[in-house]
Amino acid sequence: MKVRKAIIKDIDAIMKIIEEAKAFLKEQGIDQWQNGSPNNEIILNDIKKEQGYVFEENKEILAYMALCYGEDESYHIVYDGEWQCPNVIYGTIHRTAISSSYRGKGMARSLFQAAEDLCVNESMESIRIDTHPNNELMKHLIIREGYQPCGYILLQQDGTKRLVYEKKL
Repeated sequence: MKVRKAIIKDIDAIMKIIEEAKAFLKEQGIDQWQNGSPNNEIILNDIKKEQGYVFEENKEILAYMALCYGEDESYHIVYDGEWQCPNVIYGTIHRTAISSSYRGKGMARSLFQAAEDLCVNESMESIRIDTHPNNELMKHLIIREGYQPCGYILLQQDGTKRLVYEKKL
């Protein structure tokens, strides 16, 4: 499997995977991603900022993630906890989605490993991620990959609650 920066021509394949992920979350009774976001504009912005990554095999896109470096405004205030590495430059995993055809086949582990490797290559000292409080599958994956719970945040965009995790690199 190859990991590479997403390009504009990937947008249709990425959005198909995003829509599958939205449907999966809805089936689980999780209201995450049910308000129209992430949408085409957000993914295009990830690509323009060179923060979007695709995972592909035989030229088929299997998964997507955004990996952002530096401060995330939503992460400034943490409730009921604190960051492990509060004063370091960090990477943040956002907008992860795996094709429904590849869900449950180890892609999540590859996604986390790729994100960590990319952050190490950029001299990041830690990596952070957040998820919806009801997203039990994602919480399980995050903990399984060695991330530590750090409390919760309220998203800058709409004030919704997200559990936050961090891993020292």
